[in-house]
Amino acid sequence: MAKSTCVAYLLWLTLGVFGAHHFYLGRDRQAFLWFVTFGGLLYGWFSDITRIPGYVDDANHDPEYLAELARKFKKHKKPPVSLTRCTAQLLLGISWGYTAMAAVPEDPQLMLRWLVYIVTPVATALAVHTVGNVGRCRGSLRWPLLAAFATVPLYFWSLQVVHYTALASIVAFEYGAKEWRRTPHPPRSACSRFGTLVVCVLVFYSVWASYFYFNAAVIDRHGEKTMFRDAVKNFFKSQLWKRMKEEIVRLFELIRTQGWSRAWNSFLESVDPSGRYAALEVLGLNKTATQEDITARYRELTKSLHPDRFTDPGEKAKAEEAFMEINLAYDKLSKMRNKRRRSNRVSREEQVEL
Repeated sequence: MAKSTCVAYLLWLTLGVFGAHHFYLGRDRQAFLWFVTFGGLLYGWFSDITRIPGYVDDANHDPEYLAELARKFKKHKKPPVSLTRCTAQLLLGISWGYTAMAAVPEDPQLMLRWLVYIVTPVATALAVHTVGNVGRCRGSLRWPLLAAFATVPLYFWSLQVVHYTALASIVAFEYGAKEWRRTPHPPRSACSRFGTLVVCVLVFYSVWASYFYFNAAVIDRHGEKTMFRDAVKNFFKSQLWKRMKEEIVRLFELIRTQGWSRAWNSFLESVDPSGRYAALEVLGLNKTATQEDITARYRELTKSLHPDRFTDPGEKAKAEEAFMEINLAYDKLSKMRNKRRRSNRVSREEQVEL
């Protein structure tokens, strides 16, 4: 079935950062790369604006496009070096290499750190190979993989040398493996292609999952280290999560019984975008407080917490901080009241004119 340029641009505009247009055009490797890099950090997605017509011609085996391609094949025995492709190989190779390294458990009891010397060059070479096999270029994994493993001795000196591994893989791919892809990929069903893509994405994110489970940690202000997996468990036991869960359940119940409009208004009250409820809380008032209540409470607090009433330096500093918070809260509430007054006055004037 012929591919449509309009459909390709529509997919590019809506789901392009996830590689939907590349999957539609049969460019599965590029679709995978776009999915895991958010459209090549948006740069690749944006540059596709001018490249999509050529991609469509390639997918449709357009005679003029194939004739131009044949001239390229004749002019260049091997694909010319592309700065864009090499840069992408370098960045992705470094990224995947360090990600694979970080995913290996650091716990000495597991005795798995030796895997760093295997998975890091493999991941780096895979990145170089994947980028190198996009479009009409192709090349085997053997040469970039051998070059990557050739840099492993450097890892015994320092683990921060993945960029050398990536550079070695790129050079090996460019001068030892790269060639033209003269025939298109054999046809496969969309379900089969999609299944393969899903498996690749799951494998990619399983590496990140390994990092977060085994090695990621949260460090508090006291320098105490808590493993990320334990921090997640503690979060789901915290009062904050309980309050969030109760609020979510309440909102769903409001949606079910009173509709989306009421639930949306309740949600806005909960998040307090204007800061009104937070200001009332500083003054020790509830949501139903009137302007008279606000003014009376403000006068009471500014009198009792005025810094001049305290002689102890510590208490005076605390009073100054509280005094400032009270004034800021009152100023916010006063500005909101004045804004409402102006709005009401304008509304009344418009009604009189009508």
